[in-house]
Amino acid sequence: MAKTYRISEETEKIKIDTKDKKILALLAEDGRMPASEIARQARLSRDSVLYRIARLQEKNIILSFIPIIDLKRFGYFTYHVFFLLSEKSTQKQTEFISFLMQHQNTKSLMSYTDTWDAEWTFVAKDLKDFDKILSNVMTNFPNVVLEKEKLAVIRGYSSEHLPNFYYGAAGLKHTTDWKLKPEYEIKIDKTDLALLKLLSQNARQSTYELGEKLKLSADTVSYRIKKLVSSNIIRKFTVILNLSKLGLSWYAYAINFEKFDNKDEAKFKRFAIEHPYVIRAVKTFGPWDAMLYVVSDSMQNYHKTVKEIKTTFSDIIYNYQTWLAHEELHFTALPEIILKI
Repeated sequence: MAKTYRISEETEKIKIDTKDKKILALLAEDGRMPASEIARQARLSRDSVLYRIARLQEKNIILSFIPIIDLKRFGYFTYHVFFLLSEKSTQKQTEFISFLMQHQNTKSLMSYTDTWDAEWTFVAKDLKDFDKILSNVMTNFPNVVLEKEKLAVIRGYSSEHLPNFYYGAAGLKHTTDWKLKPEYEIKIDKTDLALLKLLSQNARQSTYELGEKLKLSADTVSYRIKKLVSSNIIRKFTVILNLSKLGLSWYAYAINFEKFDNKDEAKFKRFAIEHPYVIRAVKTFGPWDAMLYVVSDSMQNYHKTVKEIKTTFSDIIYNYQTWLAHEELHFTALPEIILKI
C-alpha cells in the first residue's frame, strides 16, 4: 500500500468530535506535548488521550509527528517548480515523478488537477545550485516536461499544518506568531543529525527510546533537543495530518502585485498569519510575487477566502491564479541532503 501524505485520494472522510479536535490542535502546537498535559487541557484522562491518539493514527488521520526544522541554518533555501507534463508516455511520466520523490533535495511533491500536473518543493544552497539540480532533472527527462514555472522563496510569512479555524472549533486560541529567539551559531555534529533524523521519523519518541537508538543517556538526548530548540534549528514540534480524511481540500494561490512596499508586505503577512484557512504564505522571486496555500472545508469557504484576498488587496493585486491539489506524493521534514552535511 502506497504511503499517504497530507492530501490523499481517499474519499472516506472521518468525523471526529470536539475532544479529538482539541487533541489535534494541541499536538499541532507541540507534537511532543506529554499525554498528561494534553489530558489536563482537554479535560480527559491520560489513558483516554492515549487511546484517542492511537485511534486517530489507526484511522490514518495522524500520519506522523515531526520537528519544524529551519533548513536555512544548514545553508539551504527553498524553491518551487510547477510542471506541466507530456501525456505521450505514461511510463516516462511515472519515472519522472518517482525520480523527484526519491531526490535527496526534495521536501514535498504535490500533484494538481488543473494547469499544472505537479509542484516540486526542494532545497538548494543558492541559485547556482538550484539551476544545477533542475538542469540535471531536465537532462534526464528531456521529453517529459512541456512547461514549467520556477519560484525561489525569499521569505516565509506563515507555515502551519492545521488551519486556524480548527483551533476555534476545538475551543482553543492559536498563537500564530512564533516568538523567535536570537539565532546563534552552534556546531552540529553527526549525533545531532542522527537525532534530527529520528525526530523526523517520530517526534514523540521518548528521550529514553532515542537514547537507546543513539547509544546516549536520556539526559544527553534531552540536552541536545533543548540545544536544537533554543538555537531555532528546531522551530517547534508538530503533527502531520491527512487533511483529506478531515474533509479538507488544498489550494495553491499565486499572486502578482502592482506594488508591494513595506506597508503592503506587513499587511499581507498579518492577513496570512491570522486568516482561518491560510496555512502557508511566502514571498517569492519569479513569475509570481507571493504564494498562499489555502486549506478549506468547503468550496464556499474557499470562494469566500479568495474574495477576501481580492477585496483586502484590491489596490495592489493585478493578477492571480489558483490550482486545486489532487494528491501529495511525498513529504519530509528533513531532506536527505541535510544528513550528508
